[in-house]
Amino acid sequence: MLNIYGFDFTDPANIGWTGGTFSRETSTVRNGTHSYKGTGTLASATSPSFGNKGTIYAGIAVYWQSVASAAKCIGFVDGSTLQVCVTIETDGTLKVRRGTESGTVLCSSSSGVFTVNTWHHLQLYCVVHGSAGAVELRLNGTNVASASGINTSNTGNAYANKFAMYGCAGFNYAYYDDLWISDTAFQGDCKVETIYPSANGTTNNFNVSGAASNYLCVDETGDYNSDTDYTYDANVGDKDLFAMGNLATVSGTVKGVRINTVMRKDDTGTKQAAMVVRNAGVESVRTTNTLTTTYTVYQEDLTTDPTSGSAWSIATVNSVEIGAKVIT
Repeated sequence: MLNIYGFDFTDPANIGWTGGTFSRETSTVRNGTHSYKGTGTLASATSPSFGNKGTIYAGIAVYWQSVASAAKCIGFVDGSTLQVCVTIETDGTLKVRRGTESGTVLCSSSSGVFTVNTWHHLQLYCVVHGSAGAVELRLNGTNVASASGINTSNTGNAYANKFAMYGCAGFNYAYYDDLWISDTAFQGDCKVETIYPSANGTTNNFNVSGAASNYLCVDETGDYNSDTDYTYDANVGDKDLFAMGNLATVSGTVKGVRINTVMRKDDTGTKQAAMVVRNAGVESVRTTNTLTTTYTVYQEDLTTDPTSGSAWSIATVNSVEIGAKVIT
């Protein structure tokens, strides 16, 4: 997994998404508490870079209010330029094009497959190449359009490094939820569920501010509340771990886990901290982060449980503790 995002925790702009006329929405969601809403054809939202990938897959739930005119929906981007995109046509046809909504049609579904005012699940696969490229588009699990031996490189580079989504025509809304991005395979129709600290963990060395218990300082849902309440510490090696709430909507196979921690420093000099994962008595200290004086969301996507090297399961997600450790 290169990206897992249900739009439930924090505004995408806080984690590197760019674009305009998109906002988090609570009234029309497929799963969890939020979706991401684009207003009009000028709306766009582009993910942070996942590195240059010649082969890329993505899946996302899509809800469009109307298709007044043909418009691009999702696509893979090189820098700031679309390599390929999916367009939704006025007759409900889905087309994969090189470049933008006016680009060369690489493959097309039959008409009427996409309907408005209901959730659909799209999966897009692309091999980016000037002559040996390939694309496949799946709608609700079914292959509706594909092609190979084609030019899928709009920029001349044989890779993409970002994912993008767009608003629908007019002043209507396009909603998106449950995004995954992978460089290995189709992952299917996945739910992305966000869970939050629900109790203190095995170790809580940090001090508290604004609440009576450590986990109560960091249990805000939807977004962090800056300095309203928080935990803090300056002693190298100290840790603050939290038991997480159980999964409620996800069932079956767990494809991956994204861990998030919001941290800053309040002193001069270099201050570093790392996220910590603990399960079954084993701890894994993750990447060291050099903190700034501004709250920053630090994230890591974990395909396997780092404390065991085994695939995640419902049970191991429900038993995990997540937290932070002072490094310097």
